[in-house]
Amino acid sequence: MKAGEVGFVCDKEVRKILVSKRDDRIMDRLNNTKRKVLSHKSEREKQQRAKERQLQKTEAKLKKRKQKQEQQDSSDEESGDEKEQEETTLLETVTTRCFPASVEKRSVLQGCRVTVERHFDVRVQPPRKGEAEGRGTVTGAAEDVAYALAELKKLLFSEKQKAAAAPQDNKGGKGREVKGPCTKGSSKQKKKQ
Repeated sequence: MKAGEVGFVCDKEVRKILVSKRDDRIMDRLNNTKRKVLSHKSEREKQQRAKERQLQKTEAKLKKRKQKQEQQDSSDEESGDEKEQEETTLLETVTTRCFPASVEKRSVLQGCRVTVERHFDVRVQPPRKGEAEGRGTVTGAAEDVAYALAELKKLLFSEKQKAAAAPQDNKGGKGREVKGPCTKGSSKQKKKQ
């Protein structure tokens, strides 16, 4: 019922009912917002506790890693002396040298973005007399290595160019020779000609 539909006495009652309903709605809203605020606080506290637990776990993991690294470092120091002794004996027996490739020879492999220096800036064991020829290996100075690479490149590219420039043989896909235009057709077409 709306106010004004019934007499004056009923109007007051209807107004009281409407006002009480409105007040109830307002109180419900207030109660709901208080509950939500309380629930947010509890959620925040839970999240903070979870973050603290994660921090503690990560700190424990970091401590374990540091301890392992310290143990490895201490064991490496002990075994490092033995390795140094082995390296010195190797250096006495085998002479090795390291050479940087010159700027011109860095671009020998033009198709490859990685420079020759990265590929071949390695310790090279100088060959004994006659060993390199006997084995067929490339060892020696940087110029020799770059020259050998250039020769290989020339050989590879010349073969590719020859293959591309070679005339096509007049053979079909199955290896048969093709003589002029196609002669296939029905016997009726041949009779008309």
